[in-house]
Amino acid sequence: MLPTKSREEIDFELVNLDVVNLGETFSVTVNIHNRSDKEKTVQAVLSAASIFYTGIKAHVVKKATGDFKVAPKAKEMLRLTVKPEEYVDKLVEYCNMKIYAIATVVETNETWGEEDDFQVLKPNLDIKVPGKWILTHDLFA
Repeated sequence: MLPTKSREEIDFELVNLDVVNLGETFSVTVNIHNRSDKEKTVQAVLSAASIFYTGIKAHVVKKATGDFKVAPKAKEMLRLTVKPEEYVDKLVEYCNMKIYAIATVVETNETWGEEDDFQVLKPNLDIKVPGKWILTHDLFA
């Protein structure tokens, strides 16, 4: 027997982030598609947080909530933009971040939620010293 077809009338998709370079702006983005013939009201929460390597939340970086209407058969996009000055001082070891998205369709009480982890990459350091290195000798006198 095949599973019954989903009755959900709105599709949600959290856009995953793989890496963000330190100092870059990033966004928590959710694509929404109202497949029904009726306007729907969506209550949404988008947030970004720094996390420890264990996955435990360290600091909430930014959070936004709101209600909005999605027209029949329409596609919408929710976006929460996070600037470097909002996250840099909240990073912890390994610079891991987690983005969260939660949405509820008011008319049907359908709830959706998703999260994604990514890493903020620090720049590589390339240290060059002029001259030759000799083992067991001071480089600079």
